Order: sequence, then C-alpha cells, then structure tokens
Amino acid sequence: MYRWKSFWLGLLVLACQGWMWVRSMRESDQIGYTTGTWSWEFGSFDCGVGALWGEYTFSVGRFEFAFGVPTGGGPWFPAAVAFQQAGHLALGHLIVAWWLVMLVTAVGWVWFLARRRGSAE
Repeated sequence: MYRWKSFWLGLLVLACQGWMWVRSMRESDQIGYTTGTWSWEFGSFDCGVGALWGEYTFSVGRFEFAFGVPTGGGPWFPAAVAFQQAGHLALGHLIVAWWLVMLVTAVGWVWFLARRRGSAE
C-alpha cells in the first residue's frame, strides 16, 4: 500500500510540474520584494522557474505579487539553466527550465520507488 501512495503522489507532482511548464509558456507568476534600492523576484516564467534581481533607483519597501501576466511565449525546451548578470544597475536572473526540474523529479521518484521495492522483497 505504501508504494502505491508514493506512486500516485509522484505522478501528481509530475502532473503539477507539467501544468506549470505549459502555463509558463503563456503567463508568468511571480512574487517579489523591494527594499530601499534592491528588488528580488521569484516565480515561474520563460518556460522555467527561477529568480530575478536588480538594483533600482526608487525607494519602496513592499511585497509584490503578479499572477497571470501574459508573456510572449518561448521554446518548449529552452536551455537547462540560464544565468545572466548584466547592466550597470546590477540586473540579473537565474532560471532553471521546467523540463530539467521534471527530469530530476522523475529520476528521484523512480529511484525512490525502486529502492522501496527492493526493501519490500
């Protein structure tokens, strides 16, 4: 019984990640915080999940939420990891593609199920 619960939970997690992958091709969902001169945002965008950061010239200390912001779309299989630090305002981003997140989840899930099966016999 334990193996079946693990099986269905893993399948549910992969299905949710797949939904987020497809959604990130059309819309971005982000949560962020702006301090005096810096801003950090975390979310799902550009067919991946990641973080954006930057230095801003205005002073606002607040949380920001943005859900369902339309994007221009992107390729189904972008680069696995995209890192960029550019500009005079110290802007940057780190994005991990959803396909890589799903692959790591699936490999870990299969390894876990195989390990549980081996210990049950």
